[in-house]
Amino acid sequence: MAIYYLVSGIDYNDMGKEIFDRIGKDLEDIKKVVFIPGKPHEMEKSFFEKELSAEKFKYYGIDFSEYVFLDDKTMTSSEMKAHIDTADMLVLLGGHPEKQMKFIRGNNITKEVILFDKVVLAMSAGAMNLSRICVNIPLTEYYNDYNPYNGLWCFEFSIMPHFNVVSNENGGIKLHHYDKFNMDNFKRAAGNELVYCLSDNDFVRVSDRGTELCGDNIYVYENGEIYKEGDSHE
Repeated sequence: MAIYYLVSGIDYNDMGKEIFDRIGKDLEDIKKVVFIPGKPHEMEKSFFEKELSAEKFKYYGIDFSEYVFLDDKTMTSSEMKAHIDTADMLVLLGGHPEKQMKFIRGNNITKEVILFDKVVLAMSAGAMNLSRICVNIPLTEYYNDYNPYNGLWCFEFSIMPHFNVVSNENGGIKLHHYDKFNMDNFKRAAGNELVYCLSDNDFVRVSDRGTELCGDNIYVYENGEIYKEGDSHE
């Protein structure tokens, strides 16, 4: 299986350094990275985010010789598949979960993404789409849909990114910037799913050796209850 790094996003901080240090050790070759857009309906924005990610790779000492951005306006499905099959690393950019999934399924690259067996970095929407279930609920005016759906099921849990808790009183969790977040909506969408809720400074690493939760502010949702990882719970 691939080695997955699941994050809300990556910045120039200690978490970014740790992730890229570990990715550098995991990569046998540093030749080709392929990006899947997170906002295929706003391709220029997605391309700009790809450029920002490429700059971070170089800053942290990982400089690929080939950077490929998948674009169905200029590439056929067969060309996209060939790029994924010959990549050393696959990056699913953050953005709009449903539109990214429509891009993956609509261009018939689902199998290639699922079977990719090297290093995968999935940010925000990308991490949600690799999950068993995409817990897609209203969060802001931009992300205002209630439409949980099946993800690509690359691992046995789901991810909720940007889970930056500002208060948690009697289970009434409030999140920074997510003014429409509602715990009842979340529980209804997640159902009996195991969900790791990541702040912007946490990440999850998945490999054939197991799942590592890396960070101090990860919340875990299971069996209808949510708790902070490391806290005692019944």
